[in-house]
Amino acid sequence: MERQHRAATASQVVVKIGHADQKLPNWKKFLAVSANKVALVDFLLLQWKLPEYAPHLFHRSLYMCHGNNCDLLTSTDGVEVQSWNVAALVCPHEEADTRLFLHAQNAAVNGACTVIVRSPDTDVAVLGCALARKIPTEVLMHTGTKQRSRYISLTTIAELLGEDVCAAFPGFMPSLGEIPRVTFLGEERKLHCVLLVEGTGQPWRRLVSHLTLMTSCCRSARALPVPCMVGLVFPTSM
Repeated sequence: MERQHRAATASQVVVKIGHADQKLPNWKKFLAVSANKVALVDFLLLQWKLPEYAPHLFHRSLYMCHGNNCDLLTSTDGVEVQSWNVAALVCPHEEADTRLFLHAQNAAVNGACTVIVRSPDTDVAVLGCALARKIPTEVLMHTGTKQRSRYISLTTIAELLGEDVCAAFPGFMPSLGEIPRVTFLGEERKLHCVLLVEGTGQPWRRLVSHLTLMTSCCRSARALPVPCMVGLVFPTSM
């Protein structure tokens, strides 16, 4: 539904990217067209493979998704760029909200002691709580604005909410797209979800305000130190 809304409201002007110095008249309208974002990622992937970007990639790893594939770019000498396809990150998901947690899992498996997911969306936080137990390291969410930002431990929230509640969250994702967007930015809104819980006898209903509960969990969680080694995951819808 969100994808259909973007397509309906955006003026579908497809821009062909010819060179690095090309100027765009309206950046916001350019990014509102899915075809333009795909072309931009393909262009950036080709650009960052050039030797001139090797110093920026020296002893760094840059993962770039394009289509179902993901390429890893790095430089071991600061002169040439090495790149290869990462089979473990091949994924058919179009939306980054779900795909980014595959990258979080990969970062954890490859030694990151903390994984930071940067996003303002509640959708990402809900999915993060559902998947945090499956990622073998602490998962933090960086949200907010330049003037007001914070780190939220999705791992701590998942532990406080419990496995049953977190496991039910993905089932509410379709309904989240049909109501006004709820984020961690600006005025806090309460979004109530009804969870059906199977008791010892008959099923019974429990009303959970997951955003309010998650926020209270964040306030009660420990202060987060600056991680010594992190995997940064920046979602970008294609």
